[in-house]
Amino acid sequence: MSLICAGGSCLRISRGRSSLGLRSPLREVLHRRAGDGYVPFEKNRGTTAVSMDLSMMRVCFQTASLVFSSIAKQAAENRTSRQVADLKEPQGEFARAIARDRPDPAAWGSVA
Repeated sequence: MSLICAGGSCLRISRGRSSLGLRSPLREVLHRRAGDGYVPFEKNRGTTAVSMDLSMMRVCFQTASLVFSSIAKQAAENRTSRQVADLKEPQGEFARAIARDRPDPAAWGSVA
């Protein structure tokens, strides 16, 4: 199984498990994803890949932003003092880089 599957192509469980080195029950994973609408399941035909059209991409990006914000919240709630201290220096470097590379408003001239 590769990351590129044509829409409607059959997902072969035995090939997927061996190429991905999975021990987990891939059939169960595909059935769960079928419930999410990512891999349609038809009895006696198996699972197929869904075409990645514009509406599906929109759903993926919306879902990703929800997942990322949830991960960030959980990371902030479970951080340690050491982790916060480790972030101080890169944060300072980033702020200095922004200040250094920020254009001078006086160089823009009159906007009126």
